[in-house]
Amino acid sequence: MTHKKLRILMVMHMPWSRELGAPRVSLETADEFIKLGHTVEKFDIVDAFPAPSKLETYFLQARFPSKAINFVRENAHRFDVIQAEHGNLPRSKADLKFRGLLVARCNGLAHFYDAYGKQANAKDKTLGIKRGTAVGNLLRYIATKSSGGLGDVEKSFNYADLIVLNNKEEYDFVSQKLGHAGKVHSFPNGFSEIRFAQFEAERVTPAERWKQQLVVFIGGWGQRKGSDDFPAIVSSIRERLPDVRFLFLGTGIRSDALKSSFASKDRDSISVISSYKSDELPHLLRNATTAILPTYIEGFPSGVLESCVAGIPTVSYDVPGPREMLKLFDRKLLTPAGDTKAIADATVSLLSLGVESYCSLSEQTASVASRFRWKDIADNMLDLYYEKLSELKALSS
Repeated sequence: MTHKKLRILMVMHMPWSRELGAPRVSLETADEFIKLGHTVEKFDIVDAFPAPSKLETYFLQARFPSKAINFVRENAHRFDVIQAEHGNLPRSKADLKFRGLLVARCNGLAHFYDAYGKQANAKDKTLGIKRGTAVGNLLRYIATKSSGGLGDVEKSFNYADLIVLNNKEEYDFVSQKLGHAGKVHSFPNGFSEIRFAQFEAERVTPAERWKQQLVVFIGGWGQRKGSDDFPAIVSSIRERLPDVRFLFLGTGIRSDALKSSFASKDRDSISVISSYKSDELPHLLRNATTAILPTYIEGFPSGVLESCVAGIPTVSYDVPGPREMLKLFDRKLLTPAGDTKAIADATVSLLSLGVESYCSLSEQTASVASRFRWKDIADNMLDLYYEKLSELKALSS
């Protein structure tokens, strides 16, 4: 069946950039839509606030929905589909002056992140740990209180025709706990064909990587992604395998600042590349033996997909997000959240594999990751969009 080409608007409270995980998801989805002949425009936080002051940056995300609402009201007539990050458009379609398909897109469910944040804050309070500066913390507190928070997220779900999530746990929560079973769908994130080719061009043989005994971490350096846990993990691994080296990629902080968290005896084993261009990652990963992600909550983590596409066996805490991919392997690559010994044990187990077993697992890892292709995911999303648009047309006729 031939469908008309769609005019799609993507709304996002982050910069439209391939260098950031969540925006890249929307950007690469847009790439696939455009390849199929559809028109895609975006409204992001830079469009809303082109030149904010340093003080204003604390409040941009809290103020973004009002900017997005005004933009949509003025431009709604130009689009068939509006896909907005959950919480960005907490208004009815009538209020937005929009008659097409309204999609609430989620790259990490806010309810799960909020629950984690409360647990982490309670733990810090118990341990007497203070993070950030007093001024910065005050400004973040005021910004949080001035935002719509989970209320705006739930409004955006209520008013949306369709809710698109990343993993089974999010699907179950939004469909069952929030009561949106009829309009919730789950899609994983993926890789473009160009991205697959970039990784393939840089890939060395598994046997060569096995020799390196190099453990890699990809992601921002923060409590949620395991910064508090890593010193114990690294020490535990090196007690048994003292020659193992560690590479931390995309941490966003200086090497000396990151290394200061670790025992002095472990620091020489650690290398840090605080930032890199997206296209540089395949080369940076070419010698890695295993990857590790002690994260506490994710939507569908880019780091896991990237390391697996490179053929790098990956271990993670058993939490929503990483679980979506790593559960596809027979080997126990998921360990209890917060159990630093268990995740260190799993990493040591991978590093201690014989070369034949390692090569077999590496090839399986790349094979599983090859299933996650944007062109297929985008096709499935468009089929769903057309189906929902037909339903809306039928209801209005």
